Amino acid sequence: MGRDVYEREMKFSAVLMATIVMLFLGALAPVAQAEPITGETLNLAPATDNFDWTGTGSGYTNSVDMLEYPPNASGSPFTDYDECGSQTFHSCALFDGKAPFVYADSSGDFTNSHYGWWVYTVPGGPDSYIDKASSQVANVTGESIFDLPSGPPIAITAIWDGSTISAGEATQETEELKMIDGEGGPGVRQAFAGLLSGFTESVPYDHWAGWQKLDVDLSDEDIPTADLDENSIPDGWLDENSTFQVGLDAEDTGLGLRYAMVLGSQRDVSDPWEPAENQAQGFGWIDHCVGNTEDPCPAETPNGFAPTVEVADLPEGHTGIDKAVGDGAGHFAAEWVADISVDTMKPEISLDGSFMSAPGMVLTAPSYTLEADATDGESGKENSGVVDLKVLVDDVVIDSDSQSCPTENCALDLDPTIDSDDYSNGPHQLKVKATDAVGHIKTTTVDFEVDR
Repeated sequence: MGRDVYEREMKFSAVLMATIVMLFLGALAPVAQAEPITGETLNLAPATDNFDWTGTGSGYTNSVDMLEYPPNASGSPFTDYDECGSQTFHSCALFDGKAPFVYADSSGDFTNSHYGWWVYTVPGGPDSYIDKASSQVANVTGESIFDLPSGPPIAITAIWDGSTISAGEATQETEELKMIDGEGGPGVRQAFAGLLSGFTESVPYDHWAGWQKLDVDLSDEDIPTADLDENSIPDGWLDENSTFQVGLDAEDTGLGLRYAMVLGSQRDVSDPWEPAENQAQGFGWIDHCVGNTEDPCPAETPNGFAPTVEVADLPEGHTGIDKAVGDGAGHFAAEWVADISVDTMKPEISLDGSFMSAPGMVLTAPSYTLEADATDGESGKENSGVVDLKVLVDDVVIDSDSQSCPTENCALDLDPTIDSDDYSNGPHQLKVKATDAVGHIKTTTVDFEVDR
């Protein structure tokens, strides 16, 4: 029987589930076992790529190395550069360090259709794409900084799917060419900037285009998937020392996995049977990857990935186990898998009868009754149940009972008679010991005196 994570007992709030959102391929960090997870622990912001080659922004060092300059048809008149130099006379005034340029020497033949452009390709798998992009290109013609006429070839920046341009801008003017918030979509996986040729007239001036900035919002169509080995989740009651491993296979064909984990609620310290608000426990791996070009996320979990679930801080009673995965686009998927039963509490013992009401706990009458009741769990606050109950005087068993408790919340009671004449005058000690189905033992001790 499957239930969505929003519906099950775990009771994640909408705030947490909207914010929750791990994995392994070399640089993963394990989640500390039994460590609460909140929305701040995990990253659900969609990945972006932000390049600034002008030296005035926060771009990445040598990020031009993250681009490609693909080969063109034989005879292309364009030349590519990745830093300012003598051929691009104005570049050092606009750019600081390595940057992508395309250069057209006026002595070249630009009558045939050629292109020379630098290409950015989205990271990740086949389902990742450019959601939105802004690009800025410096287009310069002329032989000096004082002579900047317009003219071919055309400077262009655009995004496309490899055959059809989704958004772009082009110019022959000496200017900063800007594409602002160009809309992409599924299949649109590349942005480019450079020069286009194909003119009957000659190119009278040297010409170059330099890519100044590129800001890309990334996305993908793929919601990550996960298969969890339900057979690895134990049946029966588990105590606070229990651990178990759960096989988990996850993959993402878009921007890659940021996390893959088994989720459990965090116990509320004020009410062990309730989950803490806006907190969960993640057992597995978090890869603090971004999902962009500089910091890509892995596409899948490694073979044999099996997070270890620690029971100690899960809510008492019946609590849900979920599988959860999230990706670089900010998608997440969480689904209830199974319930487990947790018992970390000792049974409760209550004592009554004439023995307990003897004045000063001094036995002066021939006999006294004792009513010993042991409980472990109740409806809505389930536990494994009492399986053994003993009454001892001076460490000698005077009454006992046991049972199997095949379900939960089983109780036991004993009604022994305490014969005062069986004991010498003076101090004695009565003990009542209750044991539950997972082995917790509760002992209640009563000191008394016989005066006969």
